[in-house]
Amino acid sequence: MKKTDIERLKYEITGLAVLEILRMHTDVSLAAVIKQLRLMQASEIDSTRKELIDSVINDFTNINPGKIGIKPEKTTDESAFSASKNPKLH
Repeated sequence: MKKTDIERLKYEITGLAVLEILRMHTDVSLAAVIKQLRLMQASEIDSTRKELIDSVINDFTNINPGKIGIKPEKTTDESAFSASKNPKLH
C-alpha cells in the first residue's frame, strides 16, 4: 500500500472515531478519541485495519507536548462581522 493510501485510511479511521463520539453526544477529547479507537480496534476483523488503528493510536499517544502550540491570550474581536470596537457575545 502506498504511503498516501495509508495516510488517507488513517484520516478516515480518525474521522470515524470522532463521528461515533459525536453520535454519542459526548465531549470530543483526545482521551475520548483514543478510547473510541481502542473499541474500534477490538471489534475489527481485518488485520490490516487493526494495524492502522494501532498506528493512529500511537500517533495520538506519542504527541510531544513541547510541539503543541499554546493558545494565544484573548485579544480584541477581530471578526469581519463585528463593526464594534467592544467585542460582544452573540
